[in-house]
Amino acid sequence: MSVQENQSLTEAPLEGSFPPIGDYGIIGDCRSAALISKHGSIDWLCWPRFDSPSVFAALLDRERGGSWSISLANGDFLSRAYLPNTNILETRFEAPSGTMTLTDLMPVRENTSLVPDHEIIRQVACTSGEAEIQVVMEPRVKYGEATPRLERRGSAIVLLILRLSVLPGHPCRACRAAAHPPE
Repeated sequence: MSVQENQSLTEAPLEGSFPPIGDYGIIGDCRSAALISKHGSIDWLCWPRFDSPSVFAALLDRERGGSWSISLANGDFLSRAYLPNTNILETRFEAPSGTMTLTDLMPVRENTSLVPDHEIIRQVACTSGEAEIQVVMEPRVKYGEATPRLERRGSAIVLLILRLSVLPGHPCRACRAAAHPPE
């Protein structure tokens, strides 16, 4: 979506129906991309690369595809815009009690840093009044064939979808450490 601000997007889709593809924004890190509906739902994501199996595929199947939705409870979509000269998507919601801004991005990282190689950052800010936020995460890993694991790490909840197996005593390239058998 190349538009800076667009209030003319269609109304919320009926239960089970699909919104027009033009109602989606996109974020990406040059290795993967997520399609985000104007209602704050990631409805398409293959992870960690474009050619990987899907994690969220509600774009194809509302019932079994899975999605990750962050929205204002009892609120309506207000507007959407990319921050100037970035791939950072801001979606604003409004309710009688307040307004909320959802900011979505996938930072581009170099493999040499000590931060995650791929990540999706979804930041919520109450911009006026009070806002009750609704978060629904329903991942369907490998096209719904695998069960993911959620893990709390400090104030974050991490979705674990990839598994790394290392033989005892062999170097682990992904974490640059050696794997040792339990004693």
